[in-house]
Amino acid sequence: MFNHARSLLMNLDGDSVSQREVYPGDVIIPAEYRAVSLPSYLESMRQQLFGAMPDRAFLNYRVFQLLQLAESTELRNWFHTFDTRLTYRLDAITSVFSPDVFYPVVTPAAGNTAKLTLHGEGMSPDMLGRSRFEYSVEVTDVNTVTVTHVTGLSGAKTYVQVVELVEQLSPLIELPLSGYSVRLSGLQLGNFWNIIGFLQPTSTLPGIETTLRQIGETNLVQLFGLAGTEPYTTFQNCWERHPDFAYRLTGLVAAVVHRTEEYRLGQ
Repeated sequence: MFNHARSLLMNLDGDSVSQREVYPGDVIIPAEYRAVSLPSYLESMRQQLFGAMPDRAFLNYRVFQLLQLAESTELRNWFHTFDTRLTYRLDAITSVFSPDVFYPVVTPAAGNTAKLTLHGEGMSPDMLGRSRFEYSVEVTDVNTVTVTHVTGLSGAKTYVQVVELVEQLSPLIELPLSGYSVRLSGLQLGNFWNIIGFLQPTSTLPGIETTLRQIGETNLVQLFGLAGTEPYTTFQNCWERHPDFAYRLTGLVAAVVHRTEEYRLGQ
């Protein structure tokens, strides 16, 4: 299966031939891949790596970071054990994560007479792992603005705000859970804007390693298994003893990849 180790880390159902939305950093997940149901110890580790409910955009970003880190170590071959075929190059994908990717795109409806300006900066998505966001902003009454947040988890949430213009400017209107607000110049009934963007992950890989140190001995015993069992002994030695941070975190991530493959195969 091409992109094998990456697909195991993403652990999302494979891509169908039908058209789907493309996210920053997307790489094909083979159509035959099906998300693997994992035990709690692996889910706990994935939560520290990817957040509680990561979306595809967040997974793309973090998996890229982890694979790029692994490629800097001699453990890299353990990520090609299952299949060496890749459809991507880690040294050619960094441009996908330029700052421009993370600036929201505002699309006004045709005929808008008011102007919308964006304020603030994106909040960290790391706790939940929800990078993509989408909002609509609509003037629904002469002094009422309705913000609809398409959450991607439970449909949409609607927020209604009564506004008073001062010199034809509205107060800042929050886009909840994004870090951004908008200000309208003038209010015209029916004016509408769609706002789509991606929140950039902020946790550093050394910070994630520090958090994983608190994962608990029971989880680590299940991950690395019995002493003397390869390749897990090598992975464990790197995690516990290697002086280089890249080897420590890659040792743990490599173990997560290989355990996931075992569960995928029902072993």
